[in-house]
Amino acid sequence: MTQILAQFSAKQGTLLTTRSLNFSDAEQILALETAAHSHPWNAARVNTALEKYQGVGLLDGEKLVGFAFVMSVVGEAELFDFVVDPQCQGQGFGYAFIEWLIEYIGQDNERFFLEVRVSNTPAITVYENAGFCEVGVRHNYYPAKKGREDALLMAIELFR
Repeated sequence: MTQILAQFSAKQGTLLTTRSLNFSDAEQILALETAAHSHPWNAARVNTALEKYQGVGLLDGEKLVGFAFVMSVVGEAELFDFVVDPQCQGQGFGYAFIEWLIEYIGQDNERFFLEVRVSNTPAITVYENAGFCEVGVRHNYYPAKKGREDALLMAIELFR
């Protein structure tokens, strides 16, 4: 059963909804993953994420326009994947979603981590504007068109 988690507005007033993800969302997740990433997760990895992590979907009306996979362990959470449909980027959806996710994850965690490609400046800007700070670099972390690419390790302290 799908659980509605919250409703909030993006910067242009669009009403967005978050809900829990389940296996029936796998095809839509895979389509968004493929549209948004140069090296997307495959179907097996999406299914593993649905099984092992907390999956949250972002909806504009009835349409899934984004998602996040998070794992929490002993007061720390890690964002494994965060996607907003490329057609919805630049409209404040990503910022509104990460702001809500920080509040939601902060209910049970003290720290929230993520990795982001050093070349993904729009995402880095969203994360920094939401309060994340760079805490390290993972060298050669991501596959890239020409070899490997570094990841910025970012974190935010969550105060309950």
